[in-house]
Amino acid sequence: MTSSPDPFFLQKSLQTLGKINSLILKAGDQPEIVALEFFILNETAGLLPYDRAALFSPEGTSLLGVSGTSDPDCNSHFSDLRKRVLRDLGRIEKPVILQESEFNAAENFQLCREENGGTSILLLPLVYQNECVAFLWLERWQGRKWVAAEMVLLGSLCDGYAKFWHWIARKRPSLISLVRSKITKKRLIISGVVFAVLLLFPLPLRVAAPCEIVPENPVGITTRIDGVIDKVLVRPGDQVKSGDILARFDQNVIAEELKEARQQAAMYEKQLLRIHAEAFKNPSSKGALAITMAQLEQAKARLELAVFYSRQSTVLAPTGGTVVMGDPHEWEGRPVRVGERLMLLVDPQQSKVRIELPQDDVVDFPEDAAVRVLLNARSADTGNAVLSYVANHAQADNTGKVYFMAEAKWQKGKPSVRMGLRGTAVVYGNTVPLGYVLIRKPLVWLRNVAGW
Repeated sequence: MTSSPDPFFLQKSLQTLGKINSLILKAGDQPEIVALEFFILNETAGLLPYDRAALFSPEGTSLLGVSGTSDPDCNSHFSDLRKRVLRDLGRIEKPVILQESEFNAAENFQLCREENGGTSILLLPLVYQNECVAFLWLERWQGRKWVAAEMVLLGSLCDGYAKFWHWIARKRPSLISLVRSKITKKRLIISGVVFAVLLLFPLPLRVAAPCEIVPENPVGITTRIDGVIDKVLVRPGDQVKSGDILARFDQNVIAEELKEARQQAAMYEKQLLRIHAEAFKNPSSKGALAITMAQLEQAKARLELAVFYSRQSTVLAPTGGTVVMGDPHEWEGRPVRVGERLMLLVDPQQSKVRIELPQDDVVDFPEDAAVRVLLNARSADTGNAVLSYVANHAQADNTGKVYFMAEAKWQKGKPSVRMGLRGTAVVYGNTVPLGYVLIRKPLVWLRNVAGW
């Protein structure tokens, strides 16, 4: 006699099948490959959770997309390492949970697996009619592993993804013949008039540039003496109060100098008293008296300097805030000079937007130009700001790209965003015709090429 299935198991199975079916149907609604890539990378997590997803070309040589961002860096360390892993892996025709046994040379795979506290990787080829259209790379971090049952579920889902990928990417009939059949002289004139009117349509000139969230009015903590840092007592992100100890200098040299300065001052004071007493009996001792007084003044100056060094050997927080610095251990045991910056103290609720305006996009912005901030880590607008500063000279970054530094302050309250987040700032300039917006950059390029 056959037993009836467990109702709970049956319900969970139906829910899972429903999710797979829903994701496949939604994938078929995507209008183009870019939208389908974004959907696969970000919406597949609705079936099974993962920490990061990436899509690679069938050859494994190109990064097509990464979850959480619309503009992946194809030359980043993340991209290069995973492309090397795919190269080492060779031909893959079915889903696989990557293990060291899959590789002849597993050095790159080991580097990848050791990231983020232990990374488990599930590789899913999107295959339709024996043709691989892409590879879906899924990662779980912090030691969380993929299991075979999850691989089977995602493999079924990827079969549906591959079908619609192939359907969207296939060559569609040209519309040129259809357009030509509809063109008449009257329609051509009307279209030209409409196009001319559209070219005169006024709209604000917009400039998009990379931006970063930086602290507003940070307090720099610098060294006030020469010496060797013995210990840094705070870590990045720590909250400190005014007067808290941030770091200490090596006390050995400072303490020895203070001890010698005190002994020297005490010696000259005793010597001066002795010479004073002799001067009453022997007037010729007055010459030695002047010399000893000068030596005592030098000893006191040395003592004052040693006391100053001793007081400054402990670095204190002048105000409260959050610590921003690199690796604290890099400072310990390192000799420093006066004025070297150890760290910053910032208020995490006080931030501003730093913008890197490309040199070709530095136009005459109006006063308090509006700025729209879009962060890579967030899909929605982070907030609105106003332009407060544009540098009057250009500078170059490590890659040689030339830009003008600009800053914007938040409008109507400061949003709660983390320092260091990067994104895109859209700066709105003066109102210009649409035609100018369309031909501005092509004209600049043509002028540079033709030498006008």
